[in-house]
Amino acid sequence: MKNKFFKLFIIFLLLINSISCKKNEHTFANLSLDNCALWALSSQNETIQDAAAKEFSPLKLKYCNLFDILGDEQSFVWVKFNFTLPDELKNEELGVVFPYINFADKAWCNGVFIGETGSFPPHYYSSLYKSHIYTIPKNILNQNEENTILLKIFSQGNGTISDGNLIAKIDRAKYYANKKDFISSKIYLLFEGILNAAFLFLMFFYFAKKSKYLLHFALSCLSTFFFLAFFSGNEWPGYGDQILNFTLFAKFTLFFGFYFSTYTTMNFMFDYIGIQQPKFWIIIKNILLCSTIIITFVIKDYVTLLRMFTPMAIIYTVQLLFVNAYILINIKKNKNKNQLISLTIGFLPSIICIFIDFI
Repeated sequence: MKNKFFKLFIIFLLLINSISCKKNEHTFANLSLDNCALWALSSQNETIQDAAAKEFSPLKLKYCNLFDILGDEQSFVWVKFNFTLPDELKNEELGVVFPYINFADKAWCNGVFIGETGSFPPHYYSSLYKSHIYTIPKNILNQNEENTILLKIFSQGNGTISDGNLIAKIDRAKYYANKKDFISSKIYLLFEGILNAAFLFLMFFYFAKKSKYLLHFALSCLSTFFFLAFFSGNEWPGYGDQILNFTLFAKFTLFFGFYFSTYTTMNFMFDYIGIQQPKFWIIIKNILLCSTIIITFVIKDYVTLLRMFTPMAIIYTVQLLFVNAYILINIKKNKNKNQLISLTIGFLPSIICIFIDFI
């Protein structure tokens, strides 16, 4: 038994290593924009002509940098990059990639509009974790003089323009953007596909109704499916078509998915180990679930919703810690140590992924 667990653990580590998120040096010709970012305040109605009269200041590219400047309310900001083409990129059709901008943006190169990602108010929606990539036709570039890329960014919540921004030949720029998108967005589609196994476990429960933990595991998978849908929302058909309000989309995926995923996982843990849930705990967790759902549902705007995520996450994390502590205290009486070991190994990938996300 120990050898089997050890082999499974080694295979898992190899899989994690194969999709390592560590930054690698770019082996293709490119021009980094990370050291030339400048910013200036804007408003919804300002045009690029207004931006020309602005006084810009240096901007450090990192997570939540726009939040640090503007706060979490809805705001607009100009960000520009001045650059001169290196010889290897001259007289080529180029692409510019911004791996992560929160919330939405419009882009110009030398005064020519080259595209937008996400959408501005009133019908706003986020590009989520998808790279912003724009084609730069060679006929609008100054081959031997300075060029300017200008972004108008709509920022709210954790406003960000991250590092890793670069210009490259269009085919390499697309490759770079796809690589970034796989790590930050598309990989969640893989996990969502795996979580469709929930339907299989529902069938198991239907034919073996005494195994109640199968039902809770299936429901945990389904709710986690909705939670992960938020991170890959831009890959789903219809996203951004204004069919579904973005705030409502966030409620039903990120928030309700998280609540029900945690709730059903706790039920699964008790049933799988074979420990009876105390009555006081059943009452508390049901009250907390109902109250957090109601609070989340009545919130009208995305900024307030985002502010609530941290306290909500703390509430459910404390519940998980209580469940783990209760199970560990009572496992000696139950003597189901093999179930505890298999449960720990089963949740190990999730624990490691959460840890990686936080660091």
